[in-house]
Amino acid sequence: MKAVAELPARLLDGRLTPATEPDDGASATRIAYATQLADRGDHAGAAREAATLIEGGIHDIRLIGFYVFGLFVQRGVGQLPALLARMTGLINDDLAMLKPERRKLQVVNSAAAWLFEHVSAQLLFHVKQRDATWDAWCSERDSGLPDAIAAGCGKLTAALEAVIDAPLAAVPLARIRRWALEDLRRALARREAAASAAPAASAPVPAEVAPEAPEAAPEDLPADESEPHATPITALPRADLPVAVGSPALAVLQAKLAGFQALVDRGELARAAIVAADLRATLASFDPITFFPSLFAAYFKALHEVVDDLTPYLDASDQPSWHALESYYRADLRGFLED
Repeated sequence: MKAVAELPARLLDGRLTPATEPDDGASATRIAYATQLADRGDHAGAAREAATLIEGGIHDIRLIGFYVFGLFVQRGVGQLPALLARMTGLINDDLAMLKPERRKLQVVNSAAAWLFEHVSAQLLFHVKQRDATWDAWCSERDSGLPDAIAAGCGKLTAALEAVIDAPLAAVPLARIRRWALEDLRRALARREAAASAAPAASAPVPAEVAPEAPEAAPEDLPADESEPHATPITALPRADLPVAVGSPALAVLQAKLAGFQALVDRGELARAAIVAADLRATLASFDPITFFPSLFAAYFKALHEVVDDLTPYLDASDQPSWHALESYYRADLRGFLED
């Protein structure tokens, strides 16, 4: 998710008050638009749209989920205890003020599950990547943060269970709690230990300790002679090969796929149908860049640098010379790339 610029942080402070103007078709259309943005993976856009509507007094729980997720992405794990506490307050104290009125508990159930599945996916993604976001999280100075997040997850789960039978958000909340008490706590402990041991880090390395030899790369595998046009991946040029690292959106998709299978196995077909409809919509408009951005990053960077130079060739894509070269490309990828 792109960083959310200037997202107001205090829209949900205090008790909720009724909207100054009645709900109308325009607000329903904008709620649907924010939902479409979130479904397409534009969580920054969904959060901004939601913030505008919440500021106008439209306290739809779906909008609140988009907005709270935007705050989390913007402010990081240090904000999680406050966000968990606010969501708990909404359930305990302001449930009557939440919209929509029709099927309210069902919508609260699904919206809370959406929010914390996405938070959980972000947490697990960045702990696996060990990227700049993870480094920023590990720079938190509050050693009590893991316990505060865990306690917030427990209180929110209890609040949801008081009004909803077996709330869907209980599973991702348990995952977030475990992440805080295990991954985050370990990371903060390592940071504190490293800071304490910093003076010793300048000690000379013993001369007899030699660096470990790098592991030898496997040899290229020959192409299968029974498939003369097949080009094994190991035979392609090795420099800067793109790597398909999944995004948080992929983690959410995997959770939905696993959840669908679990629901089918338990015979909960009504819930499985909801997941199936969502997955069908996702697959119908499947965007590989959303799920595997790292695979395409280098390509788009290089394309941006040479797109003007490529234009004359692209404009000639209906010429015989183009078709001949394209046929060579399709018939022998290795030869095309290395010739």
